Amino acid sequence: KETETILIVTDKNKLDIANSIKEAAEKIADYSINSLYDAYSGGFFERNSKDIDLYAEDELILTDKAAQENGIIIFALSKLYTHNGNLLYLNAAIKSFGNMMGSISQHDRGY
Repeated sequence: KETETILIVTDKNKLDIANSIKEAAEKIADYSINSLYDAYSGGFFERNSKDIDLYAEDELILTDKAAQENGIIIFALSKLYTHNGNLLYLNAAIKSFGNMMGSISQHDRGY
């Protein structure tokens, strides 16, 4: 009976940790979509800050869309969609992927 109790507690702890991770991931995704996502053409901007203490005025917004970083968030949003079915995440991922297609080289570099 003690072993069963330990297993139940362990499973509950694992579930609590998994839920905490999922909630944190959703908060990051929501922030990224609300603050960095280009809803018109897809992709995520490098920076969109209002913090004048950290950045010079001309550095508050950087409209570059780095392919590597966008690739990471596209993957993360796709995984989140598979866990919670939120179409907002899937739509942002697909639109961003389409935007990034122009950043992918058609030829390898001879490696």
